[in-house]
Formats: sequence, structure tokens, C-alpha cells
Amino acid sequence: MTETTGHRTWRVRGWVRAITLTVPVLFLAPVLWPASFNPTWINGMPADQYPSMALFYLVLAVCIWASFRSRLDLTGDTLTVTNPCGSYTIRVDQVWKVVPGSWGTELHLTGGQRRLVVFAVQCTYLTWGEKPRWVGVAEALTGQEPEWRIERED
Repeated sequence: MTETTGHRTWRVRGWVRAITLTVPVLFLAPVLWPASFNPTWINGMPADQYPSMALFYLVLAVCIWASFRSRLDLTGDTLTVTNPCGSYTIRVDQVWKVVPGSWGTELHLTGGQRRLVVFAVQCTYLTWGEKPRWVGVAEALTGQEPEWRIERED
């Protein structure tokens, strides 16, 4: 999260971006040194493997693009949600509830059942602070801390 006067931005975590950049490099061995991946490929990767490898790298490229594109910008009373599938700009007063969702933080909007998903702020059990990131987003947008504590049985 970046804070400046009247502007806050939440992006995909740096370690997630690093993973999206590292995975393609780790899987270069079958392309550059095919025999290290499969000992029968001494003369190189068979041509019938090229389409599946191309598809694999295309999926990885989309993951990289999504991790660097996604963000949530709060500027004054304007909120811009940038997801891999598009950008949405709304007024902050349109957000009445912020909850964790399967694909990211969900913003429930007033005036209907419309929800916006913030892909950049994922909701996982793993957190490095005293509270999850989505709780900080909820506090910034609604001005109050949501119910978020999960009671776990050991």
C-alpha cells in the first residue's frame, strides 16, 4: 500500500509478483535443456510438445500481467478498481460493506445487489500483520472496522 496526501493504492503483494516472475524462469529447463527434463529428448524437445509449452507460457504471461495490472486506488472520494478484466470508478460513498471473497475483497455497493471484486487484495488465512489487508481497505472506505476475526478450533 502506498500512502500520499489524499491518495492510497493497494496492489498485489510484492512476493506474489515475484513468484509470477520466477515460475516461468524455473520452467525454462525443458525449453533450453530438454534432456534435463526428459532423458529421451537428447536432440531437443519433440515438436508435438511445442503447443502445450506455448499454452503453458501463455497462461503464465496472463498471470504476470494480472498481478502487475490489478490495483485499488483511493483518491479523495473516488475509488478506482482495476482488475484484469476491466476498470471501474465509483464514489466511496457508494460502498456500504466490504467483505472477503473467493476472488478478492468484495465491495458491496448501495442501490442494488451489485458487487465489485478487488482482485489485488486477496483474502487468505495467511497474513503478516495484526489484521488482514482487506480489513485495512474496509476501514479506509467505510471508516469503521468490519467483523473479521475467525474463531478456529484446535
